Amino acid sequence: MIPANEKGLFPLQELRLKIIDEYVSSCEYTLRAAEVGAYSSVACYEHMEFLAPDMVTLFARVLTPKGTTQTNYPTIIYFHDMNQGPRSWAHLTRWVALGYRVVMLEQRFWSHDIAYCEGTEFWTLIEDAVVTFELACRLPQTNTAHIALVGEGTGAGLALDLAGIMGQRVAKLAVLNPCPTNISQAWYSNATTPVYAGIHRHFKYVDPQATHVNKLFELLTQIDCMTYAPQVTAATLFGVGQLGQEAQISSLEALYNLLGSSSKKLVSYPKWGYERINDFEDEILQFIHFERNNV
Repeated sequence: MIPANEKGLFPLQELRLKIIDEYVSSCEYTLRAAEVGAYSSVACYEHMEFLAPDMVTLFARVLTPKGTTQTNYPTIIYFHDMNQGPRSWAHLTRWVALGYRVVMLEQRFWSHDIAYCEGTEFWTLIEDAVVTFELACRLPQTNTAHIALVGEGTGAGLALDLAGIMGQRVAKLAVLNPCPTNISQAWYSNATTPVYAGIHRHFKYVDPQATHVNKLFELLTQIDCMTYAPQVTAATLFGVGQLGQEAQISSLEALYNLLGSSSKKLVSYPKWGYERINDFEDEILQFIHFERNNV
């Protein structure tokens, strides 16, 4: 299921991806109706429950159009930022109104420290994203030729990493301020984006002399968006909020240039920073809607 291409990963991560590939082939999920506090004539609201490879129970929000003649649904898989919870059911319903199924993973609790255990905690989030993708493809009436990934912040990082892992199985990718990106440069430039706080703590308390700096950053390449960008083939909408992220702008632009996609668009916001940007939401709607016209 996971394309066999060169991803620039360490052998351990390659092995773990193979293990996940075997795991998802037999992974079961359950769907149950979700109580959202309001009735909708256009959407069916459900929770998908499943076990991650480490036996942690995970949940994803699933919204499916109802009352339509569609037989195969283009599907948006959505990932939220580490400092923000999943988008509301009402917000996600906008995609259903356009004829899309939506799957949004409710991420597991984690330390928000990408340096913790040399990045293995964030790698687990990547594994969760892979399992979510595979299960979303297995949902009844999913149009697997029209899968779109959307995310913001660390959720955008997960979406981009997943697009690199899945290659041509992803048709569209829309990301805003994807991170972690160019982790070593983020430390050298003292980047203030929240996801890099763990790096600064590590070199303040764990390794104040930075004697193992090269080893740590080598290990963290496995969770760095820069590692996965060249394998991204999906048409990509890439948003950057520049305000307050001056130390990261060059890294984000370098990440955009690394994308392997032959169809990509960069949108920059000088008056907005690391936050949700309404104008980018509108850009995504137009970007994804273009795909739906070809379904």
